[in-house]
Amino acid sequence: MAALRYLLLILLFMSCTSMGPLQTGSSSSVMFVQSAPVETTLADPSIPSAREVWPAMIREAKFQIDIAQMYVASKSGEAIEPVIEELRAASKRGVRIRMLLSKNMWDSDPNTLKSLQSVPGIEIRPLDLSKLTGGILHAKYWVIDQSDIFVGSQNFYLRSLTQILELGVKIHDEKLASELELIFQSDWKISQTDQLPAEAKPALPIGKPESIELSASPQKLNPSGVKSALAELLKLIDLAKTTIHIQLLDYGTSGKGGQWQELESALIRAGERGVQVEMIVSHWNASANAALNSLKTLARAKNLVVKIATLPLASQGPIPYARVIHSKFMTVDGQTLWLGTSNWSRGYFYETRGVELIFRSKELTNTAERLFSRLKDSAYLERVNDQTPVRPR
Repeated sequence: MAALRYLLLILLFMSCTSMGPLQTGSSSSVMFVQSAPVETTLADPSIPSAREVWPAMIREAKFQIDIAQMYVASKSGEAIEPVIEELRAASKRGVRIRMLLSKNMWDSDPNTLKSLQSVPGIEIRPLDLSKLTGGILHAKYWVIDQSDIFVGSQNFYLRSLTQILELGVKIHDEKLASELELIFQSDWKISQTDQLPAEAKPALPIGKPESIELSASPQKLNPSGVKSALAELLKLIDLAKTTIHIQLLDYGTSGKGGQWQELESALIRAGERGVQVEMIVSHWNASANAALNSLKTLARAKNLVVKIATLPLASQGPIPYARVIHSKFMTVDGQTLWLGTSNWSRGYFYETRGVELIFRSKELTNTAERLFSRLKDSAYLERVNDQTPVRPR
Protein backbone atom coordinates (compact mmCIF):
# COMPACT_ATOMS: atom_id res chain seq x y z
CA MET A 1 0.00 0.00 0.00
CA ALA A 2 2.84 2.41 0.78
CA ALA A 3 4.40 1.86 -2.65
CA LEU A 4 1.03 2.37 -4.35
CA ARG A 5 0.45 5.58 -2.42
CA TYR A 6 3.84 6.95 -3.49
CA LEU A 7 3.14 6.04 -7.14
CA LEU A 8 -0.18 7.87 -6.98
CA LEU A 9 1.60 10.85 -5.40
CA ILE A 10 4.06 11.05 -8.30
CA LEU A 11 1.27 10.74 -10.88
CA LEU A 12 -0.68 13.51 -9.15
CA PHE A 13 2.36 15.77 -9.18
CA MET A 14 3.00 15.20 -12.87
CA SER A 15 -0.61 15.79 -13.86
CA CYS A 16 -1.01 18.94 -11.80
CA THR A 17 2.20 20.67 -12.81
CA SER A 18 2.39 19.52 -16.44
CA MET A 19 6.15 19.72 -16.08
CA GLY A 20 8.52 17.28 -17.75
CA PRO A 21 11.98 16.46 -16.43
CA LEU A 22 14.72 19.04 -16.68
CA GLN A 23 17.90 18.03 -18.47
CA THR A 24 21.22 18.87 -16.80
CA GLY A 25 23.62 16.79 -18.82
CA SER A 26 22.01 13.55 -17.61
CA SER A 27 18.42 12.59 -17.02
CA SER A 28 17.00 14.53 -14.09
CA SER A 29 13.66 15.37 -12.55
CA VAL A 30 12.53 17.99 -10.06
CA MET A 31 9.62 17.90 -7.61
CA PHE A 32 8.62 20.77 -5.34
CA VAL A 33 8.00 19.74 -1.72
CA GLN A 34 5.98 22.02 0.52
CA SER A 35 4.93 22.34 4.12
CA ALA A 36 2.10 24.68 5.09
CA PRO A 37 0.54 25.68 8.42
CA VAL A 38 -2.72 23.89 9.05
CA GLU A 39 -5.85 26.08 9.09
CA THR A 40 -4.42 28.49 6.52
CA THR A 41 -4.99 28.92 2.77
CA LEU A 42 -1.32 28.52 1.87
CA ALA A 43 -1.05 24.83 0.91
CA ASP A 44 -1.02 24.26 -2.85
CA PRO A 45 -3.00 21.04 -3.52
CA SER A 46 -0.86 20.19 -6.55
CA ILE A 47 2.38 20.03 -4.54
CA PRO A 48 3.17 17.09 -2.22
CA SER A 49 4.16 17.71 1.38
CA ALA A 50 7.42 16.87 3.09
CA ARG A 51 5.60 14.57 5.50
CA GLU A 52 4.69 12.43 2.45
CA VAL A 53 7.86 12.77 0.38
CA TRP A 54 10.50 12.27 3.08
CA PRO A 55 9.35 8.76 4.15
CA ALA A 56 8.99 7.74 0.49
CA MET A 57 12.54 8.88 -0.28
CA ILE A 58 13.89 6.82 2.63
CA ARG A 59 11.93 3.75 1.56
CA GLU A 60 13.53 3.93 -1.88
CA ALA A 61 17.10 4.14 -0.49
CA LYS A 62 19.21 1.12 -1.37
CA PHE A 63 22.63 1.68 0.21
CA GLN A 64 23.27 5.21 1.57
CA ILE A 65 21.49 8.19 3.13
CA ASP A 66 23.41 11.35 4.12
CA ILE A 67 21.44 14.05 5.94
CA ALA A 68 22.50 17.51 7.12
CA GLN A 69 20.04 19.25 9.42
CA MET A 70 20.21 21.97 12.02
CA TYR A 71 18.65 19.62 14.61
CA VAL A 72 16.30 16.67 15.12
CA ALA A 73 13.28 16.74 17.40
CA SER A 74 10.23 14.55 17.85
CA LYS A 75 7.60 13.36 20.28
CA SER A 76 5.51 10.22 20.18
CA GLY A 77 2.67 10.56 17.71
CA GLU A 78 4.05 13.64 15.96
CA ALA A 79 4.20 13.94 12.16
CA ILE A 80 7.98 13.46 12.16
CA GLU A 81 7.71 9.99 13.75
CA PRO A 82 7.02 8.20 10.42
CA VAL A 83 10.23 9.72 9.05
CA ILE A 84 12.25 8.43 12.00
CA GLU A 85 10.65 5.00 11.74
CA GLU A 86 11.59 4.82 8.05
CA LEU A 87 15.20 5.66 8.96
CA ARG A 88 15.20 2.81 11.46
CA ALA A 89 13.73 0.46 8.86
CA ALA A 90 16.29 1.55 6.25
CA SER A 91 19.12 0.88 8.66
CA LYS A 92 17.77 -2.61 9.38
CA ARG A 93 17.81 -3.47 5.66
CA GLY A 94 21.47 -2.45 5.41
CA VAL A 95 21.33 1.21 4.33
CA ARG A 96 24.22 3.24 5.73
CA ILE A 97 22.88 6.44 7.33
CA ARG A 98 24.95 9.45 8.37
CA MET A 99 23.55 12.61 9.93
CA LEU A 100 25.24 15.94 10.59
CA LEU A 101 23.61 18.22 13.16
CA SER A 102 24.60 21.68 14.31
CA LYS A 103 26.58 21.54 17.55
CA ASN A 104 24.65 24.45 19.07
CA MET A 105 21.35 22.53 18.59
CA TRP A 106 22.72 19.09 19.48
CA ASP A 107 20.60 18.74 22.64
CA SER A 108 17.33 20.05 21.20
CA ASP A 109 15.71 16.68 21.86
CA PRO A 110 18.09 14.35 23.75
CA ASN A 111 15.64 11.42 23.77
CA THR A 112 15.17 11.40 20.00
CA LEU A 113 18.91 11.81 19.47
CA LYS A 114 19.73 8.89 21.78
CA SER A 115 17.06 6.77 20.12
CA LEU A 116 18.56 7.33 16.68
CA GLN A 117 22.11 6.86 17.93
CA SER A 118 21.14 3.48 19.37
CA VAL A 119 20.22 2.10 15.93
CA PRO A 120 23.07 0.11 14.33
CA GLY A 121 23.99 1.64 11.00
CA ILE A 122 23.04 5.21 11.93
CA GLU A 123 25.98 7.51 12.71
CA ILE A 124 25.30 11.06 13.92
CA ARG A 125 27.90 13.76 14.44
CA PRO A 126 27.79 17.39 15.60
CA LEU A 127 29.26 20.03 13.30
CA ASP A 128 30.80 22.81 15.37
CA LEU A 129 31.61 25.90 13.29
CA SER A 130 31.80 28.34 16.20
CA LYS A 131 35.61 28.49 16.24
CA LEU A 132 36.09 28.15 12.48
CA THR A 133 33.61 30.72 11.15
CA GLY A 134 31.57 31.90 14.11
CA GLY A 135 28.46 30.38 12.53
CA ILE A 136 26.36 27.23 12.64
CA LEU A 137 25.10 24.44 10.40
CA HIS A 138 21.87 25.86 8.99
CA ALA A 139 21.65 23.84 5.75
CA LYS A 140 18.85 21.32 5.42
CA TYR A 141 19.54 18.70 2.76
CA TRP A 142 19.58 14.96 2.00
CA VAL A 143 21.65 12.89 -0.44
CA ILE A 144 20.32 9.38 -1.17
CA ASP A 145 22.21 6.68 -3.08
CA GLN A 146 24.38 9.39 -4.71
CA SER A 147 21.53 10.12 -7.13
CA ASP A 148 18.63 11.80 -5.32
CA ILE A 149 18.69 14.92 -3.18
CA PHE A 150 16.39 17.08 -1.11
CA VAL A 151 17.18 20.73 -0.41
CA GLY A 152 14.76 23.03 1.37
CA SER A 153 13.86 25.20 4.32
CA GLN A 154 12.29 22.36 6.36
CA ASN A 155 13.95 21.51 9.65
CA PHE A 156 13.73 17.96 11.01
CA TYR A 157 10.81 18.72 13.31
CA LEU A 158 7.03 18.40 13.47
CA ARG A 159 6.36 22.12 13.31
CA SER A 160 8.34 22.42 10.09
CA LEU A 161 5.97 19.91 8.51
CA THR A 162 2.63 21.13 9.87
CA GLN A 163 2.83 24.64 11.35
CA ILE A 164 5.34 26.59 9.23
CA LEU A 165 5.35 27.67 5.57
CA GLU A 166 8.29 25.86 3.95
CA LEU A 167 9.49 25.04 0.45
CA GLY A 168 12.00 22.51 -0.80
CA VAL A 169 12.80 20.39 -3.83
CA LYS A 170 13.40 16.69 -4.44
CA ILE A 171 15.74 16.17 -7.40
CA HIS A 172 16.93 13.07 -9.19
CA ASP A 173 20.26 14.02 -10.76
CA GLU A 174 23.52 12.12 -10.29
CA LYS A 175 25.76 15.07 -11.16
CA LEU A 176 24.03 17.38 -8.70
CA ALA A 177 23.98 14.67 -6.04
CA SER A 178 27.74 14.18 -6.43
CA GLU A 179 28.32 17.92 -5.95
CA LEU A 180 26.16 18.06 -2.83
CA GLU A 181 27.85 14.92 -1.53
CA LEU A 182 31.20 16.76 -1.78
CA ILE A 183 29.86 19.36 0.64
CA PHE A 184 28.59 16.68 3.01
CA GLN A 185 31.90 14.78 2.91
CA SER A 186 33.85 17.96 3.57
CA ASP A 187 31.65 18.92 6.53
CA TRP A 188 31.75 15.34 7.83
CA LYS A 189 35.54 15.58 7.90
CA ILE A 190 35.36 18.98 9.63
CA SER A 191 33.15 17.38 12.29
CA GLN A 192 36.02 14.96 12.99
CA THR A 193 38.96 17.37 12.84
CA ASP A 194 37.48 20.79 13.73
CA GLN A 195 39.76 22.17 11.01
CA LEU A 196 39.00 24.06 7.84
CA PRO A 197 39.42 22.17 4.57
CA ALA A 198 42.09 23.20 2.10
CA GLU A 199 41.37 26.70 0.81
CA ALA A 200 38.57 26.59 -1.73
CA LYS A 201 39.23 27.77 -5.24
CA PRO A 202 36.54 29.93 -6.86
CA ALA A 203 34.42 28.00 -9.33
CA LEU A 204 34.96 29.17 -12.89
CA PRO A 205 32.04 29.19 -15.31
CA ILE A 206 32.60 26.76 -18.16
CA GLY A 207 30.42 27.22 -21.21
CA LYS A 208 26.66 27.64 -20.93
CA PRO A 209 25.19 27.68 -17.40
CA GLU A 210 23.54 24.45 -16.29
CA SER A 211 19.76 24.18 -15.92
CA ILE A 212 20.34 23.56 -12.19
CA GLU A 213 23.36 24.88 -10.31
CA LEU A 214 24.51 24.41 -6.73
CA SER A 215 26.15 27.01 -4.50
CA ALA A 216 26.91 27.13 -0.79
CA SER A 217 28.01 29.32 2.12
CA PRO A 218 30.38 30.31 3.53
CA GLN A 219 32.93 30.19 0.74
CA LYS A 220 35.78 29.38 3.11
CA LEU A 221 34.11 26.04 3.91
CA ASN A 222 33.32 25.11 0.32
CA PRO A 223 35.12 22.24 -1.40
CA SER A 224 37.13 23.34 -4.42
CA GLY A 225 34.85 24.31 -7.28
CA VAL A 226 31.67 24.91 -5.27
CA LYS A 227 30.40 28.40 -5.97
CA SER A 228 29.79 31.12 -3.39
CA ALA A 229 26.06 31.43 -2.72
CA LEU A 230 26.27 35.18 -2.10
CA ALA A 231 28.18 35.85 -5.30
CA GLU A 232 25.62 33.88 -7.32
CA LEU A 233 22.70 35.60 -5.59
CA LEU A 234 24.11 39.08 -6.25
CA LYS A 235 24.74 38.13 -9.86
CA LEU A 236 21.10 37.10 -10.35
CA ILE A 237 19.84 40.36 -8.86
CA ASP A 238 22.20 42.45 -10.98
CA LEU A 239 21.10 40.67 -14.17
CA ALA A 240 17.36 41.10 -13.50
CA LYS A 241 15.52 43.06 -16.18
CA THR A 242 11.82 43.14 -15.24
CA THR A 243 10.81 41.51 -11.94
CA ILE A 244 12.24 40.11 -8.71
CA HIS A 245 9.97 38.32 -6.23
CA ILE A 246 11.43 37.30 -2.86
CA GLN A 247 9.94 35.24 -0.02
CA LEU A 248 11.96 34.89 3.20
CA LEU A 249 11.87 34.38 6.92
CA ASP A 250 13.93 37.51 7.39
CA TYR A 251 16.27 40.06 5.84
CA GLY A 252 18.62 42.45 7.58
CA THR A 253 21.64 44.70 7.17
CA SER A 254 22.88 44.89 10.77
CA GLY A 255 24.79 42.30 12.77
CA LYS A 256 27.84 41.68 14.90
CA GLY A 257 30.05 42.83 12.02
CA GLY A 258 28.23 46.17 11.78
CA GLN A 259 26.24 47.39 8.80
CA TRP A 260 26.21 45.10 5.76
CA GLN A 261 24.77 46.44 2.54
CA GLU A 262 25.72 44.09 -0.32
CA LEU A 263 22.19 42.76 -0.82
CA GLU A 264 20.55 46.08 0.01
CA SER A 265 22.63 47.89 -2.62
CA ALA A 266 21.91 45.24 -5.25
CA LEU A 267 18.15 45.39 -4.66
CA ILE A 268 18.11 49.19 -4.74
CA ARG A 269 20.15 49.18 -7.95
CA ALA A 270 17.63 46.82 -9.49
CA GLY A 271 14.74 49.11 -8.58
CA GLU A 272 16.54 52.17 -9.92
CA ARG A 273 16.96 50.56 -13.34
CA GLY A 274 13.25 49.79 -13.51
CA VAL A 275 13.00 46.26 -12.09
CA GLN A 276 9.82 45.77 -10.05
CA VAL A 277 10.97 44.23 -6.77
CA GLU A 278 8.55 42.64 -4.29
CA MET A 279 9.68 41.11 -1.00
CA ILE A 280 7.58 39.20 1.55
CA VAL A 281 9.10 38.45 4.95
CA SER A 282 7.77 36.94 8.17
CA HIS A 283 6.50 38.95 11.11
CA TRP A 284 9.60 37.81 13.01
CA ASN A 285 11.51 40.23 10.79
CA ALA A 286 9.74 43.13 12.49
CA SER A 287 10.39 42.09 16.09
CA ALA A 288 13.37 44.43 16.56
CA ASN A 289 14.09 48.01 15.47
CA ALA A 290 17.30 47.19 13.59
CA ALA A 291 15.69 44.52 11.41
CA LEU A 292 12.57 46.60 10.80
CA ASN A 293 14.68 49.60 9.82
CA SER A 294 16.40 47.43 7.18
CA LEU A 295 12.99 46.71 5.68
CA LYS A 296 11.97 50.36 5.81
CA THR A 297 15.09 51.38 3.91
CA LEU A 298 14.12 49.03 1.10
CA ALA A 299 10.49 50.15 1.22
CA ARG A 300 11.55 53.76 0.58
CA ALA A 301 13.54 52.82 -2.52
CA LYS A 302 12.26 53.19 -6.07
CA ASN A 303 10.17 50.26 -7.38
CA LEU A 304 10.57 48.24 -4.16
CA VAL A 305 7.57 46.89 -2.26
CA VAL A 306 8.11 45.14 1.09
CA LYS A 307 5.35 43.27 2.93
CA ILE A 308 5.18 41.44 6.26
CA ALA A 309 3.24 38.18 6.59
CA THR A 310 1.57 37.49 9.94
CA LEU A 311 -0.24 34.17 10.19
CA PRO A 312 -3.22 33.68 12.52
CA LEU A 313 -2.94 31.61 15.66
CA ALA A 314 -3.87 27.96 15.36
CA SER A 315 -7.16 26.91 16.94
CA GLN A 316 -5.19 25.04 19.60
CA GLY A 317 -3.64 28.32 20.73
CA PRO A 318 -0.10 29.76 20.60
CA ILE A 319 2.61 27.39 19.32
CA PRO A 320 6.22 28.41 20.10
CA TYR A 321 8.49 29.00 17.09
CA ALA A 322 5.71 28.29 14.61
CA ARG A 323 2.96 29.88 12.47
CA VAL A 324 5.58 31.71 10.44
CA ILE A 325 6.89 32.12 6.89
CA HIS A 326 10.17 30.17 6.75
CA SER A 327 10.58 29.44 3.00
CA LYS A 328 13.52 31.08 1.23
CA PHE A 329 13.27 31.65 -2.51
CA MET A 330 13.49 34.29 -5.23
CA THR A 331 12.27 34.44 -8.83
CA VAL A 332 13.85 36.64 -11.49
CA ASP A 333 12.14 37.79 -14.71
CA GLY A 334 9.80 34.80 -14.63
CA GLN A 335 12.70 32.65 -15.89
CA THR A 336 15.03 31.86 -12.99
CA LEU A 337 14.45 30.50 -9.49
CA TRP A 338 16.81 30.74 -6.52
CA LEU A 339 15.87 28.41 -3.65
CA GLY A 340 17.80 27.47 -0.57
CA THR A 341 18.33 27.34 3.17
CA SER A 342 19.74 30.80 4.00
CA ASN A 343 18.06 33.87 5.37
CA TRP A 344 19.28 37.17 3.95
CA SER A 345 21.68 38.68 6.46
CA ARG A 346 25.47 38.76 6.57
CA GLY A 347 26.05 35.89 8.97
CA TYR A 348 24.23 33.40 6.77
CA PHE A 349 26.58 34.04 3.85
CA TYR A 350 29.90 34.63 5.63
CA GLU A 351 29.70 32.37 8.69
CA THR A 352 26.91 29.81 8.45
CA ARG A 353 26.72 26.64 6.34
CA GLY A 354 23.88 26.97 3.86
CA VAL A 355 23.07 25.39 0.50
CA GLU A 356 21.29 27.06 -2.42
CA LEU A 357 20.10 26.00 -5.87
CA ILE A 358 19.56 28.03 -9.04
CA PHE A 359 17.03 26.74 -11.57
CA ARG A 360 17.02 28.20 -15.07
CA SER A 361 13.57 26.95 -15.97
CA LYS A 362 10.45 28.89 -16.86
CA GLU A 363 8.25 25.98 -15.75
CA LEU A 364 9.77 25.73 -12.29
CA THR A 365 9.87 29.48 -11.91
CA ASN A 366 6.18 29.71 -12.83
CA THR A 367 5.33 27.23 -10.08
CA ALA A 368 7.32 29.24 -7.55
CA GLU A 369 5.57 32.40 -8.79
CA ARG A 370 2.24 30.70 -8.15
CA LEU A 371 3.27 29.97 -4.58
CA PHE A 372 4.47 33.55 -4.14
CA SER A 373 1.12 34.84 -5.44
CA ARG A 374 -0.78 32.51 -3.12
CA LEU A 375 0.83 34.27 -0.16
CA LYS A 376 0.74 37.71 -1.80
CA ASP A 377 -3.01 37.44 -2.42
CA SER A 378 -3.78 36.15 1.07
CA ALA A 379 -5.22 38.12 3.96
CA TYR A 380 -2.01 37.76 5.98
CA LEU A 381 0.03 40.66 4.56
CA GLU A 382 0.65 44.29 5.37
CA ARG A 383 2.88 46.70 3.47
CA VAL A 384 5.91 48.18 5.21
CA ASN A 385 6.15 51.96 5.52
CA ASP A 386 7.79 54.43 7.85
CA GLN A 387 4.96 54.02 10.39
CA THR A 388 5.15 50.22 10.60
CA PRO A 389 5.66 49.39 14.29
CA VAL A 390 7.84 46.80 15.94
CA ARG A 391 5.72 43.82 16.94
CA PRO A 392 6.36 40.73 19.13
CA ARG A 393 7.05 37.32 17.63
